[in-house]
Amino acid sequence: MFFLPFIVRGNSFISGADGFNQTYPAYVYISNYIKELFKSIFAHESISTFDFSIGFGNDIITTLNSYGIGDIFYITAFLSSEPYSEILLTLTVLLKIYMTGISFSVWGRYHKLSSPSLLAASIFYAFNGYTYAFELLFPAFIIAQLTLPLFILGLDMLIESKQIWKVSKLLIISIFLQALNGFYFLYMETLFAILYFGVKFFVLYNKQWKSFFLRACNAAWQYLLGIGMASLFFIPVLLDFLKSPRSEETSFSFAQIIEMYSLETWTERLEGLISGPGYGSGLGLCAVAVASILFLYSIPHKYKELKILLTIFVVGYCFPMTGSIMNGFSYSTERLLFLLYFLIAMVIAKSLSQPDHIPRQCFYIQTFIFVIWGIALFALSGVNLQSILRIAAFGFSWLSLIYILIRKPKSSFMANEKLLSMLAVVGIILVGVMNNFPVVVGGKGFSALFLNWGVYQDINDSKFAQCAKKDSLTENALRTDIYDTCHNAATILNVNGTSSYYSIANPSVYYFLTEYLVSPGIEDSSFTYKGLDSRLSLEMLLSVGSYTDTIDASKIYTNPYILPFGFTFDSYILNEDAQSEDVLDRNAALVETVTLKNSPKVVICCS
Repeated sequence: MFFLPFIVRGNSFISGADGFNQTYPAYVYISNYIKELFKSIFAHESISTFDFSIGFGNDIITTLNSYGIGDIFYITAFLSSEPYSEILLTLTVLLKIYMTGISFSVWGRYHKLSSPSLLAASIFYAFNGYTYAFELLFPAFIIAQLTLPLFILGLDMLIESKQIWKVSKLLIISIFLQALNGFYFLYMETLFAILYFGVKFFVLYNKQWKSFFLRACNAAWQYLLGIGMASLFFIPVLLDFLKSPRSEETSFSFAQIIEMYSLETWTERLEGLISGPGYGSGLGLCAVAVASILFLYSIPHKYKELKILLTIFVVGYCFPMTGSIMNGFSYSTERLLFLLYFLIAMVIAKSLSQPDHIPRQCFYIQTFIFVIWGIALFALSGVNLQSILRIAAFGFSWLSLIYILIRKPKSSFMANEKLLSMLAVVGIILVGVMNNFPVVVGGKGFSALFLNWGVYQDINDSKFAQCAKKDSLTENALRTDIYDTCHNAATILNVNGTSSYYSIANPSVYYFLTEYLVSPGIEDSSFTYKGLDSRLSLEMLLSVGSYTDTIDASKIYTNPYILPFGFTFDSYILNEDAQSEDVLDRNAALVETVTLKNSPKVVICCS
């Protein structure tokens, strides 16, 4: 039911934006790279770590690390061939999503939670608003949601153990798996883990500072061991990021601290609170999830650490500053929400098995939340058939919950655990259905963001592909400067192009394009390059065979002055002198002399 619109439409899990331009090209490249890796190992040959088909020429591990080259699930790429790669990528994404639920159930089994409530919580954790708004669009994000329950379980083992210096293999392995995929989500998980460790320890042990310090040191060395095991990937990626222009985008100001969300954003969030994020934002909480949260706060003297953590994150969710801090003190983003969904899943798993009586106030608050949601929905979408259908669908789920809980006096979650767990699953499915189904039936049409099957064939039929294959047979031609398909088509076809879209890019390329004002090359950001602006001097310098001056490549030119790869200059000009020249003169001089930062040291040898 979650993905029925994908099946009906004939859609893959490749989104029309980053999925098409980043995720899919990386998956195809990783498929070929794994095969070449095994061949090199068995043939006792050197292993390539640099490739000209990635952008203008990039390091393989650092560039593709954010897109799955360190993801253990991408071993499935070994089974793939180009025409079937989009099918296998879609199946791999599905597998990873299901594994997040299994990962959460491992955490729940350790804490001896009952099966019905744990099943509902695991399904919620695997299929929630974060899954639709982020993970389907950016499949590399899934690994963070998968490793988080194992990371926290490892910390639970250390905190609850009578042995201060207990070793948690699960903690080490979870850090290792996440560190293989870079530092970005590991940074978020680390901040969350520090907060979790501190809150849980002091709730359990009060102010035992010595024990806290020793257990923290024990957790820290195991954490560092996990990173050390992944250092082959982790350290080069971190160093490359620090050298890239993206590291310069990090900024934090007082204005961000006091910044508030606009009324429009809050209306969007309130509407998405129940119906899900769709194209915008919102948590997409089913009726049982909301009831579980309200019920948790009504239970005295229980789950103090969970209440504290949930309160901190709910309050943090209200301020853009939280998204900025979790994003490395850069722009505010909701990519941290998998942490909040983890806490809510914990609440569902623990609340549904509680024997405590449910206070009447919970029903009143729940009803009030639903009314506010309805108002936000009408304010955002207007009073129309689609809005009415959405209210009817979710209203049935919420009314069913209230009926189940009030049909008997002094009812509890535990007395209705199986029934409520089933209702939770129905509610979770409903959120997924309403996000993916077409707008005309009350859905949000999220599935329309994804491409139909046949992505590889479309790329292979592009004019870029045709010219790149021809250029690969042309003497001295190294690249093709045509853009009529995805940014990283060269990566897929194993040819060399002049467009690129990867988060960590060669900084020299960015500075070069900026220096010579090649505006298409730096169109959107410091890591998005789209051609050389049809400048003949640049086409010559970068050994381009074919190029175009139109986006649709309706007119293609053959470069008659291809300079061979590896040519040398017999003169130079200092950068400070070049800066004083007009940019047009600088472009013209590109093929005549090389620009250097400092004068070279010339050593004359006499025999």
